Amino acid sequence: MNWAARRRAWPAAIGGLVLTAGLLSGSGAVAAARDVDVSLRYQCPQGGGLQVVTVRIRSSLPETAAAGKPITPGKATVTATVPAGALAELTKAGAATVAGSMSPGLLVDPSPTGRLDQPNLEIAPAPLREGEDLTVTASGALPAVTPAAGGPLVFSAGQLTVELRGRKSDGAATVPGAVSLTCTPALGQNATLGTVFVEGTERTPPSRRTTPQPGTGTRAQPPSGGATPEKPDDLGDFCPDPIDFRAPKPEYLPPNADFPDDIEYVGDRADPVNHPGWVEFMNPQGQQGCAMLYGYSNANKPGGATPVNGTAYLRPAIRFVFNGDEKINYASQYSIGKFYPQSSRASFLTYGFMPSTATMEIIPVGEVDVMGIGPFNAFLPGARTEKTVAYSKVMIRLDDVEVNGTPLDVGDNCRTARPIDLKLEGRGDTNPSYTVQGGGVMQGFIDIPEFTGCGVGEDLDPLLTSSVSGKRNYVRMVQGPLCNISGSPQYPQDEPTMPCPMQRFGWKVEQAGEFTATAADGLRLVGNQTSITCTSAVMRGSLPESSSTGSGFAEITHLVASGCTGDGELSTPFDLNFIQDWAGPAKVDLLTSSADGRWVRARMWNFQAMEDVSSTCAFDLFPYTIEGTSVGLSYDNVTGRFELNPGVLAQNNGVWLMLRWGQECGIPHANFDELKMYGTFVPDKRIKITKP
Repeated sequence: MNWAARRRAWPAAIGGLVLTAGLLSGSGAVAAARDVDVSLRYQCPQGGGLQVVTVRIRSSLPETAAAGKPITPGKATVTATVPAGALAELTKAGAATVAGSMSPGLLVDPSPTGRLDQPNLEIAPAPLREGEDLTVTASGALPAVTPAAGGPLVFSAGQLTVELRGRKSDGAATVPGAVSLTCTPALGQNATLGTVFVEGTERTPPSRRTTPQPGTGTRAQPPSGGATPEKPDDLGDFCPDPIDFRAPKPEYLPPNADFPDDIEYVGDRADPVNHPGWVEFMNPQGQQGCAMLYGYSNANKPGGATPVNGTAYLRPAIRFVFNGDEKINYASQYSIGKFYPQSSRASFLTYGFMPSTATMEIIPVGEVDVMGIGPFNAFLPGARTEKTVAYSKVMIRLDDVEVNGTPLDVGDNCRTARPIDLKLEGRGDTNPSYTVQGGGVMQGFIDIPEFTGCGVGEDLDPLLTSSVSGKRNYVRMVQGPLCNISGSPQYPQDEPTMPCPMQRFGWKVEQAGEFTATAADGLRLVGNQTSITCTSAVMRGSLPESSSTGSGFAEITHLVASGCTGDGELSTPFDLNFIQDWAGPAKVDLLTSSADGRWVRARMWNFQAMEDVSSTCAFDLFPYTIEGTSVGLSYDNVTGRFELNPGVLAQNNGVWLMLRWGQECGIPHANFDELKMYGTFVPDKRIKITKP
């Protein structure tokens, strides 16, 4: 499904904003056209290098339109300056003039109805002089676009193709006869041409929504560290359909004002291929997933804050650029996503004394663009801090307004006069920190512009503007860890289709600290060719009181099984020590908790056993993957027991039995057998592991 073709609005209270992209339709009448005048740089591969073509695009777009009705842009005039180096073949062939065609491709979001034809404009003949750049002009009609539904329609510059045909002074064609260039907008610039506000039916909503709860507003929280929002009551099981892979938007790649402290990364900005040491990787088939999203937004004027809950779909790291040189030590990743909030409604004191309530709709516009930078090697001295910035736009429409208990009819088209830029930032050096995959806290400020289209029979724009609009309204959002739906589940419950177990962010432990857990029925290692049974086992470790991430959450410092026996020469009892001094403690990554909070699913890794049973029998229980031994581990908050259970993980779940050279232990057929571990461990205190 083309996700860009879906759109919907979501109610929330005045001042509540979410990390989505959005804006709203205009008034009923089609407004006057707005001029488009945009200059862009395009990069055009040619002969193993890049040519940079500068282009000026002039046209016009209507301010508003109607769903299902064609939008016809004004006549386009496109002026392009082509560098002399791109024309070398024509000048060498004796070309005195050039003519040809130019196709400035358009991108429209969301996708319109029917096929979007690309323009093909004729280039007027122009003289060609050796060693000089060539400026050519093309003009003609741009294709009509029919919006499928109401909401914003964003026009952006896409691929540019240029064909220049050479003629000699006597009018004869040159050989070769033409130069063709296929170009894309250079990074680090805004390629948006304009936005048309479309009236009409909104996008189809998702199958699951929760009922708004009146009176759930809270007092505004200060920007300096406000409390983490309470957990959502019901985030539902909705996760958006996957969105199509697309190249990064040029304006959201460094260098950028959001990353002012970094050096000028030429390789990341424009051309990694032609800069030694820089590597660019596009990842169209990468990980995809869904995450919980919850938080609040302040509304300064009415003096309140609105809770914002929802779900998000993300495609992380679709573009990855890095330079491993120790002096640069840089990596960036570009991600895209869609965010969908649930409904909420809140009450405020307008002007500080008048009780007011309202529903606010936030209508998406395209996708959210997420840019992150950090070190390629975090362990090098002076490694930069990870930083992630999410870019989107929002537009607000108000409805169901009551002032002092009296309904105020604002009509069906009471909205902000223009889109709002929403930029939220997360960092790796804060507590809690933020990563796209692991989630965390993102913060920012938004300016709410004036309102328009408000009122039936009377102009209420000034009232809404004076009571709601204002600058620097604080927004704080918490994203949960990404639930993998890419078709490579980490555990059986993480299915590649919905619902998957989306989780809130962070973990909390009651009775934290050191613990000792004793196996209730010993320890079993079961493979396809052989097995090992131990009569007793003891596990010791430590748990933190809380953590923002489940990665490396706990440490296991001791795991020893005694009275172990097996087939062949393993019939003589022996001990297994799974924690080696040289390797350090084993690690426990928390993955998910069950919906009722009873079960916590985890993986344990970084451990192995090395055993010399006799002079002719020695073996290792060796890491199953290059990341290290990974076995399924769960904890039952009701019974208070740890379970070594391979059913927790779908893959990378076990240890290899590796017989040492010449010491086959009487079971040569079992060499490289995968052993899965089973055992129930009872700790010496009642532990409870929950989501905060």
